[in-house]
Amino acid sequence: ELQTTALTTRPTLYAATPSTPASDVCGSAAASLALMYLNYQDQDETYAAKCLSAAKKLYTFAKTYRGKSESGGFYGSTSYLDDLSWGAIWLYVATNDSSYLTDVDSFMAEKGISGDNKYSNHWTHCWDDVYGGVFLKLAQLTTNSTYIDIAEENLDYWMNGAPRTPGGVCYINSWGALRYTAAECMMALVYYKTTGRTEYLNFAKEQIDYMLGSNPRNSSYVVGFGNNYPKFPHHRAASGRMEAAPAYETKADPEKHLLYGALVGGPNSDDTYSDHID
Repeated sequence: ELQTTALTTRPTLYAATPSTPASDVCGSAAASLALMYLNYQDQDETYAAKCLSAAKKLYTFAKTYRGKSESGGFYGSTSYLDDLSWGAIWLYVATNDSSYLTDVDSFMAEKGISGDNKYSNHWTHCWDDVYGGVFLKLAQLTTNSTYIDIAEENLDYWMNGAPRTPGGVCYINSWGALRYTAAECMMALVYYKTTGRTEYLNFAKEQIDYMLGSNPRNSSYVVGFGNNYPKFPHHRAASGRMEAAPAYETKADPEKHLLYGALVGGPNSDDTYSDHID
């Protein structure tokens, strides 16, 4: 609300070009557009076709001009092979063109995954690493035992080997712990639908129940859900406070907006939680 710079004088900071590639961003965007095609093909055929055309072009650009995007120091990408694989997988689903799966095999070979070379993926599908979804989809789409083993080993690690708080929620990172666990729950539920194996369903239910209030604090970690949910999520728009002149409000003031449905970062490793915007 306090910015005085006209919108017309705010240029795009970064762009993907052959000399400044962004295979990660373009690969991810290609996946998103391919999914939009799948979602809209029965509702708006013209729009869906535009999405698929753009997805193909972005993917080809990303594959041809290799490199990581420029982030300006915030949320930088550590890899692009996962994003290229993700784009190729959804283009295969959208087109049934097997060349996209052939591309995925080549990306895996670049990463060193082929034949007897396995990969222990003990992370989950997240903003900078989409291998969780990549291997899960490959386990669904192919009969390649390597990909199936990687996907199932990942789920097994989370169910039986990942660190947990005393209250039982998986805790693989102290910064935004619940976002990672929630993402793994999504993966487990997707694979449950594929396999019918109830251990995946039970794991997801146990973990999500913790987030919704079945925990030592008997508190929900979803804003607006339950009787004792976070009132100060770290979210500037929800805070709505003007800390500069003329209001001189503070983040300690009650937030102006209720951020319904937001999952906060979560507890500490001992299940304690500080409801503080900072």
